[in-house]
Amino acid sequence: MIYLCENIDNILLPDVFDMPEERVLKMKSYKNEKDKKMCCTAFELLKYALKREYGIHINRNTKMGYTIRGKPHLLDYPCIHFNISHCYPIVACFVSDEEVGADVQTIITEDDLEIIEIIGSQNEIKGLKNRYNPQWHFTRLWTLKESYVKMLGKGIDDNLNRYDFEKFNSHRFSALGYDFFSKRMGDYHLSVCKKDLYPHDIEIIKV
Repeated sequence: MIYLCENIDNILLPDVFDMPEERVLKMKSYKNEKDKKMCCTAFELLKYALKREYGIHINRNTKMGYTIRGKPHLLDYPCIHFNISHCYPIVACFVSDEEVGADVQTIITEDDLEIIEIIGSQNEIKGLKNRYNPQWHFTRLWTLKESYVKMLGKGIDDNLNRYDFEKFNSHRFSALGYDFFSKRMGDYHLSVCKKDLYPHDIEIIKV
């Protein structure tokens, strides 16, 4: 399922001492208070999701592992997979029994549209010029690409222009051997990726 906190400003800062040490260190590495709060909220959202779906309680004693690219996983529960994304003021967490990727992004500014020249395929670059709302379309493309590489565990340094999503306009579709769900949610866009998406996978729980 997909868990969302749509505005971190509406919640109290969680107890940081109930998080694993590496998560506390990650939180402290951020200089901006908003980033610190998003980091803490992401852990709380994961804690809520795991408790709700699996009856698992995670805390400061939970053992976390990380791939070579930094994707976290639960060492004691190798069959549970999750992915977290945040873009102020939103935090998203996707939990499943298979590898997953999730990305959330508020609408980009018009000035940022030039980034399509770096991360877009030739079809996407050409198609963006004909879109009624190019900022929303670009944001959708960005989250789809990010959800895919995060699912693969490749990280944001992957060459995103290799992946072409221009022809896919529905909320749900299959591409590159995986299933995708992508939806505009008010003033932001959410995309998730998984090998096989089922209806319960894309149920959205707002907390």
